[in-house]
This record gives sequence, structure tokens and C-alpha cells, in this order.
Amino acid sequence: MVASVPFIVDDGLKIYHSKTNSFKTMKDELWKEIESNFNEVLLLDASAEGDKKEFNFEVFEYIKFPIDRVLISGGLTKFDINKAKKMGLAGVSIDNFALHSEYSIRALR
Repeated sequence: MVASVPFIVDDGLKIYHSKTNSFKTMKDELWKEIESNFNEVLLLDASAEGDKKEFNFEVFEYIKFPIDRVLISGGLTKFDINKAKKMGLAGVSIDNFALHSEYSIRALR
């Protein structure tokens, strides 16, 4: 089970709340619920998605989930992918990145 957590870092961590179509401050209780119900978390940097603006690693100052069970997505660059490897993250999601013809999986390695 993977929890997808679209986020922005704006005066702290805020996650997307679909009912209100807005970003809300994430409470510690939600991290506990996620950890007890999901194997991994996909952190989606909503402010960088589709722009290759680089993933906002500042998010790791706020998350309360084992780092080796975290995947990242949104604005990823080759530098971000290498940093994720060095940090020991579970993985990265490069779906939009890999769809563009000027990139290849081999070029990302």
C-alpha cells in the first residue's frame, strides 16, 4: 500500500486537501495513521510538478515517516535522483519526466 501525499512547503508542510481544493497543515496524527496503514509514502512536490524545478528536499524536515519507505516525485532532476539514492529513499517516480523524448532512463543513471 502506498499513500500519495501531494505537498508544498509554505511556512511548514502543507498537504493537498481535495474536499477544499487547498493545501492544509499536516497534523502529526495523520502521520501516525499513514505509518500504521501504508508500506510506503509517495511525496509529490506539487509546486515543482511538471517544471523540472528540482524536488524540494526541505520536506524531510517535516515528515514523520521512515525515510527508507519514502518515494519522491515532482520536479525531479538528475541531481535529485542521485540525492535520493544517497539518502537511502525507497525510490523516485519519474512518470512525467520519462515521457519527454529528450530524456531517457539511461541518461538519468
